[in-house]
Amino acid sequence: MKRLCAILACCALLVGLAALPAAAKPRQITKAKPETTDILFILDESGSMFGLSSDTIGGYNSFIEKQKKEPGEARLTTVLFNSTYRVLGSQVDLKRVPLLTSREYSPTSTTALYDAVGRAVSDLKKSLQEEGRASEKVIVLIVTDGQENSSVEFRLSQVQKLIADCRKSGWEFVYMGANVESAKEASSIGISRKNAMDFAPSANGLQNVFDSAQEAVKNFRSTGDVGKWQQYDDSKPVKP
Repeated sequence: MKRLCAILACCALLVGLAALPAAAKPRQITKAKPETTDILFILDESGSMFGLSSDTIGGYNSFIEKQKKEPGEARLTTVLFNSTYRVLGSQVDLKRVPLLTSREYSPTSTTALYDAVGRAVSDLKKSLQEEGRASEKVIVLIVTDGQENSSVEFRLSQVQKLIADCRKSGWEFVYMGANVESAKEASSIGISRKNAMDFAPSANGLQNVFDSAQEAVKNFRSTGDVGKWQQYDDSKPVKP
């Protein structure tokens, strides 16, 4: 009897195994479309930006609204920095990016620029590598109104190497600064001098900054190069 039960059990097992579907092949990770552009916006929120906070918010929002109208797909990562570091959104579909308000942007404290650039670029680079997109289209925008003065995590040499490595992979970097020699500051961290722009710490100056950022990203999204991107016009009134 026990032998009969064992035989029946074996038969049932064989029937069950035969009914199982063939083992599925491992799924391939779906890559983002080649035309997708990743935009990394690193925006100074230190105390010296306090008097320009409303103009900064308005300029940033204008940049977002204009970029939403551009053809093609893009994702945005926005980082605010002072002595600390905050990510407003990481690789968010540009069409879904919310507008900035004074609740999110409230300037205070010092300028840990190296920490902000080092951490933001490292995090995005790692994320893209995990997607298999390390050599795809990435543009990094840096807006600051002062020099580095309080970083504790990243040294200059580390930032230089990080930017150099990313540029070899096709990343583009743009540096816009007030109260500094932007070409010199950009060059010091490994950004091309032609991708640097000075701006006046004023309403018109910030309008120039965000108009220039818009032009650089628009050009990069369509051609892979920032082209002629600097926009200077202090003669006309600030747009309402």
